[in-house]
Amino acid sequence: MPAVFLHWNSIQSLQVIIADINLTSVYLSLNDNPWKCSCDDRWMIAWFKSLSSGASSNACNVLCNSPSRLKGRSILQSDEDDFCVDPLRRLLKIVLSSTLSVVAGLLILGFALYRLRVRIYKRWKFHPFDRDECVGEHLDYDVFLCCSSEDDDPHGLHILHLMESRGYRVCYHERDFRPGLIVDNMLLSVLHSKRSVLYITQLHTKVFPSVFCFN
Repeated sequence: MPAVFLHWNSIQSLQVIIADINLTSVYLSLNDNPWKCSCDDRWMIAWFKSLSSGASSNACNVLCNSPSRLKGRSILQSDEDDFCVDPLRRLLKIVLSSTLSVVAGLLILGFALYRLRVRIYKRWKFHPFDRDECVGEHLDYDVFLCCSSEDDDPHGLHILHLMESRGYRVCYHERDFRPGLIVDNMLLSVLHSKRSVLYITQLHTKVFPSVFCFN
């Protein structure tokens, strides 16, 4: 047959077996059909290009009808990526990948800062507690230093002198507790101090095995 006219039909796709038939000497009219340009039909790209070099003169007018992103696109001017890769999905993957990379980077940075926090505090003399969170509140002490009486000398006193040398008002049990139950004194010290510092040692757990100090 010198010519086959199949235009203005409802042809959406062809069987891939047709690609094995030599039709270069046959004029095929395949335009104005609702061609489906899916990934499964990507083989048609090479097939239509082979027809365009033969007797078929209207292959360049064969246009995609679906999916909507390829509607009106010439099959001859397409490639397999056009048929198989949705640019919106590709963009979404890129955006999600970039977002995940940023989140992962922030998590890694946060973890690194957390692990190096002591060195950072020492190097830049920065500490997140170097601010008064109780502005406007009248409290008797800046800090309640809680430690065992057996740690009083030299460790407890060293911490006490260190804080007071920097201008902090420290509540210290050996000096500032009032007569009465030690647990009641500890509770009042916590309530009347902006912060509590608990110095824990084996001595502390032996003397106060069930007592805890809270900020």
